[in-house]
Amino acid sequence: MKAEEAKDVLERYIECGNTSCLDDKPSCDGCVLKIMADEWDNALDMAIEALEKQIPKEPAEEPHDEKTLSYNLYCPSCGKIIGYRGRITGRIAQKYANKNYCGECSQKIDWREGEG
Repeated sequence: MKAEEAKDVLERYIECGNTSCLDDKPSCDGCVLKIMADEWDNALDMAIEALEKQIPKEPAEEPHDEKTLSYNLYCPSCGKIIGYRGRITGRIAQKYANKNYCGECSQKIDWREGEG
């Protein structure tokens, strides 16, 4: 399901305004939830996933390597390299592209912990 389709399913439910569907009581023949149960579940899953990406998460770190002076920081959701931290100082030395979000999956990044 595409984002536009998920948005359409959720909007149709809001327009219906019939909350008795949630109690599994048949109230109308054209109930959006009853007709489109799979689409409804997919739309809710997509909405939850989008909201979860707005909750800032700290970057994951590559295991410490004694031979290098820095180590990589990864997006906690998709694993893309989003920066690196200096081994000696422990400070974040570089953040790539958009500083607040992963450029690959749009996960919001919380840089506060490691900025020392």
